Amino acid sequence: MTAGANLFLQLLGEAGVKSAPAKTIRAVGIDLGTTNSTISEVVWNAEAGAPEAVRTLDVDQKTPMGLYTHVLVPDQVAPGYIRGAYVANAAALAAFQALNAALPVTINHVMFF
Repeated sequence: MTAGANLFLQLLGEAGVKSAPAKTIRAVGIDLGTTNSTISEVVWNAEAGAPEAVRTLDVDQKTPMGLYTHVLVPDQVAPGYIRGAYVANAAALAAFQALNAALPVTINHVMFF
């Protein structure tokens, strides 16, 4: 097993996962920095028993000068570009709805672990 696969399994273990995923999964991590943010992903290939992809994602950003694509995203996103939200459970949904944000919200408990 590769070092990347071992690290991924170690991180899953620290999150309470007892064994390697039996199906292919995608884990997304978001680093919310004070100046810039970035998004990374790991795709676990269950058939290979190893990560298929480990990468930082390029994000398309609309600017007054046109489309700009980069791995860093400014710390603020104009509200007009936010299309929806994901929450982990009903309590998080209630907290989000208390903000009176007029956005579609999806509960996805397997997105967060």
